[in-house]
Amino acid sequence: MAIHITSAQFPEDAESTRSLFSGYASSLGIDLTFQSFQEEMDSLPGKYAPSQGGALLIARRTVDPSPTQRDSTVSAPPLPHASQAIGCVALRRSTEGWGEVKRLYVLQEARGERLGDKLVQAILTQAKALGYKGVRLDTLPEMSAAQALYRKHGFVEIAPYYETPIQATVFMGCDFSKS
Repeated sequence: MAIHITSAQFPEDAESTRSLFSGYASSLGIDLTFQSFQEEMDSLPGKYAPSQGGALLIARRTVDPSPTQRDSTVSAPPLPHASQAIGCVALRRSTEGWGEVKRLYVLQEARGERLGDKLVQAILTQAKALGYKGVRLDTLPEMSAAQALYRKHGFVEIAPYYETPIQATVFMGCDFSKS
């Protein structure tokens, strides 16, 4: 098995992306209506489209065909590698040359493989390639593991950059000129 992180392709990855985004929303235990979440789902890739200054990355686990299929003496065309979408992260244009990281999520069964770390690194690389001077994000106060992951990649707490009904939201930013 191998894990690959690639840019989501639409419409091919629409279903996988919606499934991961839904898992993300469910894991939070809060109502994301204030973020127009359903409209976001309905318009994918929307603000995450490259043409909008965004990016949407999908992590996939690729599984080789079983040894029985691989070693078969029956003449048949080779089986394609199966893959499962197991994580995602998105980037959208924010303001004043900044990007905003959104929807970092890894399926429960894929946790413990440092995939969140790899997704954060990949989206930071993408943001730099797009010419952003930095990125920011918001996270929930109880998501201490996520906050530690962001700090590892150079994020620090910043002042709120939008109004949110979620009390104690933690706002973080990573200024590329300082890293």
